[in-house]
Amino acid sequence: MRKKESYYQALMKEAQSFLEFCDRDFVLRQVIKTKKFKAYLNEKLINEQIPPLFFYDRKRENFIYREG
Repeated sequence: MRKKESYYQALMKEAQSFLEFCDRDFVLRQVIKTKKFKAYLNEKLINEQIPPLFFYDRKRENFIYREG
């Protein structure tokens, strides 16, 4: 029994979306392997560990210097 054309179109669309996913996954893996991206992640981690000098007070609607 022969399948409808819409079945083959849906199958082709699914295969195309899978290939696009694989392509994005490959590109993402290549970006993660770069030295600049690793340096960016390291810098981001360091920035999260350092407490900010200022914080925003919503009641006064301004920045306040945080001592010590």
